[in-house]
Amino acid sequence: DGPLVIQFDGKLLPSIAGGPGKEDRIAIIVTGRTTEKLLAIPKVVQGTGEQIAKAAAETITDWELTNSIAGMSFDTTAANTGHLNGTCVLLEQKLGKNCYGWLVDTTSLKSYAATFLKRSIKYTGKEELGDKKLDYFIGSRSHFFFEVLNLDKSFLNLPVEQWPQLEAYQHAKVVARSLKVVNDSAERGIALATNFNKSLTKKEDEKQYLYQVVESHCKQYPDAKKATLNQ
Repeated sequence: DGPLVIQFDGKLLPSIAGGPGKEDRIAIIVTGRTTEKLLAIPKVVQGTGEQIAKAAAETITDWELTNSIAGMSFDTTAANTGHLNGTCVLLEQKLGKNCYGWLVDTTSLKSYAATFLKRSIKYTGKEELGDKKLDYFIGSRSHFFFEVLNLDKSFLNLPVEQWPQLEAYQHAKVVARSLKVVNDSAERGIALATNFNKSLTKKEDEKQYLYQVVESHCKQYPDAKKATLNQ
């Protein structure tokens, strides 16, 4: 399915074992051009950057998706965005790759926009912006975007007028547009974990299997309309 974006979101839920205790659950999901897949909703000791990154890396490895991950989509919490101990930095280290695309959830993008922008475009003081065109903001690091997404960038050497007729450009356009920059999918995963937190089983492996079954059922029957149920 081409490059994938990993989404993650967390919530403190009652322990599935019962009693007054609570546990952090992290929904881990990948999205792509034609893909949206819940991988797991593991529990972590604490919702720290280290614990979330460890759970995400182990899940990605289990699903053999390391080479497909090209970006991350997340809420802008301190645990996620810390430049030393944040989930994103640590996950890149654990995967042994630079995911480059920190696709901060756009619902809270304003205060954290610089985190992503400084990794991809050249900064200039606001007093210089008046007469600058788009090409001024593109630097040598911008080409890394194509490498991470495994895209042919040869069309960049040709006049812009020719791009729409080029297969490489059209493919890059489709891939870029398919990247989900809002982590709605992970939020749906957390909603699933919340709704089925006390359902059927107290065993962790069975709970993970339950999540997969429910997700599959929801995809097969997205609503309760008669036409859908008769398919």
